[in-house]
Amino acid sequence: MSDTRTEVYLKQRFSVITKYDLTDSIGNPIYHVKGSIWGFSFNITALDDTPIATIKKKVSIIPTYNVTLANGNTIFLKKKIAITKQEFRGTYNSQEFLISGNFIAFDCDVSIDGTRIGTIKKEFLHVTDTYKTRALDPKWFDVMAIATVIVDNACHNNKGK
Repeated sequence: MSDTRTEVYLKQRFSVITKYDLTDSIGNPIYHVKGSIWGFSFNITALDDTPIATIKKKVSIIPTYNVTLANGNTIFLKKKIAITKQEFRGTYNSQEFLISGNFIAFDCDVSIDGTRIGTIKKEFLHVTDTYKTRALDPKWFDVMAIATVIVDNACHNNKGK
């Protein structure tokens, strides 16, 4: 998207299939997220069903994600096994892409080629997983929304594990 939005919120709902909205701070939908029943693929669309990205999770012990954005860009991320932090490493096109969080992935920084592009924070006191995501520049808004879906799926979602 080419607007000035920098924050997106993810609030999971109880459902057999993964289906929820990414919203603004007052709960207005921005994107729809719909996943397979086992959580191995997700489609992110705009409100008018225009595709934003397709996320595919490889079936393996270590979560691995391949993302194709509607604009042709690609993301590859693999969760790293670490005792003291949660980390995903991979590429955004040919650039290094890193999501690095504390032990239980409640606070994550997202960077591309060593430059921080945003943050993902898990909010507490909610019945379901809820995140506040902030892109430091609006051009990274879609990438940050995708990163939030991946962190939720790999770190806090029991489906597909």
